[in-house]
Amino acid sequence: KELVWGQDVERHFPRSTCLYDYVLAADVVYAHAFLDQLLTTMEYFCQPGTVLLWANKFRLPSDFEFLDKFNSTFDTTLLAEFPGLAVKVFQAKAKSRHLGKEHKSHY
Repeated sequence: KELVWGQDVERHFPRSTCLYDYVLAADVVYAHAFLDQLLTTMEYFCQPGTVLLWANKFRLPSDFEFLDKFNSTFDTTLLAEFPGLAVKVFQAKAKSRHLGKEHKSHY
């Protein structure tokens, strides 16, 4: 099945049958006109208990804008950083809510 960010995700990957322990994303922040759809798709696949591992080279200011949105959408941990390559690796999970308060990101 072809995955197109934000398009027919529920139809092609129904939550009732498509459950994931891990979602891997590497260098996916490149089509800058579609970053909102990318974030929506990441959020869709990350049900409670799913771990998202995302590695990315940060090239443009819009990459960091996406990172800000990513951090506000997920509970995140920076796993590794390679400054000479401008690469960061994150672990993320769906935001937990306890007594109406969100957990903070760790980056």
